[in-house]
Amino acid sequence: MREDSSYMISESWGGGLATMRSANHDETTVEIPAKVAHDGFKYKVDEVTFNAFRGDTRLQAVIMPGGIHVMKDAFKSCPNLRDIYIKGAPPIIGNEQWPTVIEDVFDSTHFSTVRIHVPKAQRAAYAASPWHRFRDYVCYE
Repeated sequence: MREDSSYMISESWGGGLATMRSANHDETTVEIPAKVAHDGFKYKVDEVTFNAFRGDTRLQAVIMPGGIHVMKDAFKSCPNLRDIYIKGAPPIIGNEQWPTVIEDVFDSTHFSTVRIHVPKAQRAAYAASPWHRFRDYVCYE
């Protein structure tokens, strides 16, 4: 399965799971959906893939589901990224097959310049996860 929208490409290698990446670098805000549909089947979006937004100089904000896997270099060289809105539990950095560290997902400057918007009830989980590297948190109900 491969499905393209105006700004995102989803791909699946089976198991009802899909990965997402940017189709272009024209958007300032992108939302990674929790699910995508293709040919009558629904796929859970499980991953923001390797290099998904790398080099996107227009990207300013990302909205993503909680618990999603975020892979190496996904947000490297995105100098205008300022906000990440997460709907739920902390995203997982890497996966079992492709382990990585948060420093390999983001530029070092992101940790002081990007605001992480998280559910108030999940704030402690973020503090105990690799996402603690970010300095600026906005909690919402």
